[in-house]
Amino acid sequence: VGYVLAPVGGLLEACTLICARKCEGASEWHIAFSMYAQGSLMLWGLASLPGMQPDPFARPAAAPAEALGWFAANAALDLPSMVLYSAGAMAMPAAMTATVDTGGRMVLGFAADVLLFGTPMRPMTAAGAACMLVGVAVMALVRQKPAEAPAPEAASEAGQQAAACPGQARESEAPESS
Repeated sequence: VGYVLAPVGGLLEACTLICARKCEGASEWHIAFSMYAQGSLMLWGLASLPGMQPDPFARPAAAPAEALGWFAANAALDLPSMVLYSAGAMAMPAAMTATVDTGGRMVLGFAADVLLFGTPMRPMTAAGAACMLVGVAVMALVRQKPAEAPAPEAASEAGQQAAACPGQARESEAPESS
């Protein structure tokens, strides 16, 4: 299931970036709540699949106040990050947003693994993480810069010249006849 859900999750993340870029006038909160609601529905759907052992709804049903507390704590941490993710997607190019997001998740994931779970950082894991961070840094540093617009002074001079001599501008634009 994990081999299927990982690419699907990546596809949905890409769709989120595209939607955030296309929804210029929308609030970051609207996009974040939309992502949160859709993700919650997907997780509830997965948990409801037949054959899930142990029953994913048994613990929340046994202690609803504790389940609500964990949900509130998760939402309090996750919603602001989704709002920032949406704001970043609206402000930066999609490739840059994905690159920054990947780097941040990777660093925080390794830090959580070491600090919260006490997993030692092995040399091969550190080398892989370093290679990924180098890739993220290269992607962030080597991106195509947008083409520069002509200087405002040059554009205004051409407009003033055409306004001063309208007939001459039309003659120079007309094709020569033989």
